[in-house]
Amino acid sequence: MILRAAVRAPFPSAFLRILQTTHSLGYIFGSPLYDEVISLCVDLGELDAAIAIVADMETTGITVPDQTLDKVLSARRGGDADAFDEES
Repeated sequence: MILRAAVRAPFPSAFLRILQTTHSLGYIFGSPLYDEVISLCVDLGELDAAIAIVADMETTGITVPDQTLDKVLSARRGGDADAFDEES
């Protein structure tokens, strides 16, 4: 319920803190919830939060689907390309 409330009030750093706390307590959620949170972070442009969530999942031993990794990496590359274009 707390995660659903955090999803409704987009605050990506809250997702990370909540997930880290629940993981430390031994709770693991289903893949669709992680994908939803990561997608929301990417949509909001909070790539650092998305990457941190993926890293926390991997550290906890949660398998990150390839599609989720591709989504984050694609957004990351897109952000890097934009920064490169601005420098030129």
